[in-house]
Amino acid sequence: MENAARGAREAGVNRITLGKAEGYYKEDTAFLFVDCFAKDDEEKTLVEVDVTYEKTTDRAVIQNMASLAAETLRLGAREVWDCESADALPNGSPQVG
Repeated sequence: MENAARGAREAGVNRITLGKAEGYYKEDTAFLFVDCFAKDDEEKTLVEVDVTYEKTTDRAVIQNMASLAAETLRLGAREVWDCESADALPNGSPQVG
């Protein structure tokens, strides 16, 4: 998560948050990260989702990309990796900015 936090502080990026997930939008890609402890494993994994579309400053497009990343991250954390942190990823749109 350190890299996610560092990336969110770079000039020209928009920070994205969703519960315990953090990320950012830069140039043409929305990145979203969450730490994952699988319920049947003691090793921590960093789960990353990125959505690339087009380089834009349009807030509606950035929000849509962030929302797609959030839905994908929730699905992956709940259904693929079975992360304990999945419950800390609320339904709905992430915060951008």
